[in-house]
Amino acid sequence: MDHTPALPPETAALPPDGVLDLTALLDARLSPDGRHVAMAVASVQRDPLADVARLWVAPTGAGDALALDGAQPLSPEGAFATSPSWAPDGRTIAFRLHDGTGFQPYRVDRDGADDPVPLAALPWGLGSIGPLCAPSSAAIAFSAPVRPPRDPAEPVRVRRTVWRIDGAGLLDDIVQELFVLDPGAPEPRRLTDHGGHIVSAQWSADGERLLYVCLDLDGELPTWALRVCTVASGAVATLWTSDEFRVYPPAAAWLPDGRILRTTANFIGAGEPVGLVVTGPDGTQPRPCATEVDGWVFGILQADHPSFTSLAAPRIVVDPHGGAAYVPVQAGGRGEVWRIDAEPGAAARAVTGDCAAVPLDARDGRLLLAVSTMHEPPDLWLAEVGAPSTDAAPRRRLTALNADRFPAAATFAVEHLQATAPDGTPVEGWFLRPHGRDGSVPTVLSLHGGPAAAWGHAFSYDHCLLAAAGYGVLLCNPRGSTGYDPEFALALREHWGDLEAVDVTAMLDHAIDLGLADPERLAVNGLSAGGYLGAWLITHGDRFKAAMLENPAIDWFTSTGADIGAILVEGWTGVRGGTGLDAAATLARSSASTYAADCSTPTLLIVHERDLRTPPNGTEAFYTLLKLHGCEAELLTLPGTFHNGAIDLGRPGHRVAQNEALIDWLARHAPA
Repeated sequence: MDHTPALPPETAALPPDGVLDLTALLDARLSPDGRHVAMAVASVQRDPLADVARLWVAPTGAGDALALDGAQPLSPEGAFATSPSWAPDGRTIAFRLHDGTGFQPYRVDRDGADDPVPLAALPWGLGSIGPLCAPSSAAIAFSAPVRPPRDPAEPVRVRRTVWRIDGAGLLDDIVQELFVLDPGAPEPRRLTDHGGHIVSAQWSADGERLLYVCLDLDGELPTWALRVCTVASGAVATLWTSDEFRVYPPAAAWLPDGRILRTTANFIGAGEPVGLVVTGPDGTQPRPCATEVDGWVFGILQADHPSFTSLAAPRIVVDPHGGAAYVPVQAGGRGEVWRIDAEPGAAARAVTGDCAAVPLDARDGRLLLAVSTMHEPPDLWLAEVGAPSTDAAPRRRLTALNADRFPAAATFAVEHLQATAPDGTPVEGWFLRPHGRDGSVPTVLSLHGGPAAAWGHAFSYDHCLLAAAGYGVLLCNPRGSTGYDPEFALALREHWGDLEAVDVTAMLDHAIDLGLADPERLAVNGLSAGGYLGAWLITHGDRFKAAMLENPAIDWFTSTGADIGAILVEGWTGVRGGTGLDAAATLARSSASTYAADCSTPTLLIVHERDLRTPPNGTEAFYTLLKLHGCEAELLTLPGTFHNGAIDLGRPGHRVAQNEALIDWLARHAPA
C-alpha cells in the first residue's frame, strides 16, 4: 500500500513557526471490543505558548480517515492528558491528566457526557506508569513517588559511577513504587518496596499479577530487572536481571497462557541487536524465538516530531484473544512490524513498506498502528492481521491529523540511493529533492545521531523545512547505523571519525555525480553523534559552505562527564580515560575539537543547557576554539532542555528558535 500523498504542483512555503501547527499522536488504545480507539494527541497552544495534549475517542469502523473534528474530546482543552487505558467493560477510560503541578490519575466516560473525575489525589503525583485498568476487574495500577521531591537547592553527594540520566536527572530523584487502587477502596494500596525506577508494567490476563521492568539503583551501575508482583499479597518475584547497564530498557509482555515473551538485554545503544525469548510464568526455561526476524527488533529510525520519544519506546504488543505478539523491527530504512507466534517460535512480517510503523495495541486480529513516512507525521492505522501470513496485512488509515494543518509536508520527492565506500562497503541513502527544482540543487547533508540509529522512512520536520526552503536533503546510513548486518554497526567501535566519514563522503560524491547535489552549494547538519560527524567533516576539509551542529558529541574528554560517560567513552573508543598519555592521545585523535584550528566553515552550534548526554561545555569549548582561530561561529543555547529538547514536547518556542536558526544560517552562508 502506498502511504505517500500526492505532491503539490510546486513547493509550498513552510515558515519555521509552522512547527507550532504540527499535531502529534502520542498514544492510542483499542476498546475491549475493538470498535473504538482512545488516543492522546498533542498540539500547541498559542497564548500562552505551550504544548498541550487532549484525549479523544473515535469509532474504528469508519471507512474514511478521521480528523480530530470527527472525534469526541474527553479531556479539558488546554490541559495535558495522555496514556488512555480502557476499563474491561469498555464504558470508561482511565488516563493521566496534568493538574498544573504534576500528573494525577483520572477516569472519564467514553461518551464524554461528564467531566473527568480524579481517581486519587497522590501527594507527589503519578510516576511513569499508568493508570492501567485491569483486564478483568475494576482494579487500576500505577507507579508513584513515595517521598517528596528533593529541594533542588540542597547539596548532593555522589557515590555511584552512573548517578544521573539525561531527561530524568538524578537517579535518586526518580525512585517510584507500584500501587493499586482496589475496587471500592478509598485510597491506593502500595505494592512494592524496592527503591527503583519502573519503566513499563502490564497486567496478566487474569488480573492477578503485574509484570514490570524496573531500573535498580543499588550498585555502582544501575541494573535492569524483570519482576512480577502478585497484587493480592504484594509478593514480588524477580524473574530476570540484566547486570550490564547500556541505557535502553528491555521489554516484556504476558502471553495469554501465562508465559512471558521478553527481549534479551537491550544493547542497541552499543550497536548490538536485541533478541526475543519465551519463558515460563516464573521466568525459567528461556527459549529463543523469532530468530528469523529480518532486521533489528527495536531498531531506531531517527525522526523529528514531538511524539518521537513516546513512540520509540521499546514495546511488545500482545493480542489477548489470538495470542500473537507484535514487535517493531527496523530493516534498513523501513520500520516494520513483525508478528511473533510464540508456540512454534515463528515470525512473519505483519506490516512493511516505505514507512515507519509502530504497534500500539491488538484485539481479535486487529492491530492498531502509528505510521509515519518521510512526508507525513504519525497517524493511526488499523491492520487486519488475522492468521500468520508471508504477505503484509491489509490496513487502512484511521486518522489524518495534519491533513489541513500541515499541507507543506510533501514538498519533496524521494530518490533512493546506494553508494559504495572505497573499501567496497555498500551504503544506503536517500535524496529529498525540493519539488519543482530540476538539475543539481543546493544540498544539506543531514547526519543522524546515535550512532546506533538510522535514517529512513520516518518523518522529520527539519527535513521538510529545508526542502520547502529550496534545499535538497541528503540522508546516509554509514557504518555504525542500526538496521543492517550487525558487523556494519559494530565496525565503528574504535574507529570514530574514520569509517563513518568515509561512508557519508562516498554518498555525497555519489549524489554529486548523479547531478542531484550542487558541489558549490553544500551544507552539513547533524545532531549528537551526527553533530560529531559534521564537526569531523568540517575540521578535515572545506567543501561545505555552512554547518549546523546540535548537541554534538564534540570530544571524548568532556564525554567522560556525560550521564553514561563511563559506558560511552570506553565502549565506543576502547580507551579508558585517565590511564596515561597514550590513552589521552587516542581520545584526542578521535575528538573533532582537536582540529578546530583547521576549520574554515561558518558553523552554527546549538546546545541544550540541561543536556546530560553530550554536555554543553564540550560544544561551548569548541565554539571558543573556532572563534580563537578566526572561524565564523555562532552559539544558540536553549535553556531548560535535555538532549532531545528541540524535538520533544515541552518547549515549543525552543523548537521554533532552532528552526529559525537553521534557515537563517543557511540563508546567510549557503543561500538556495
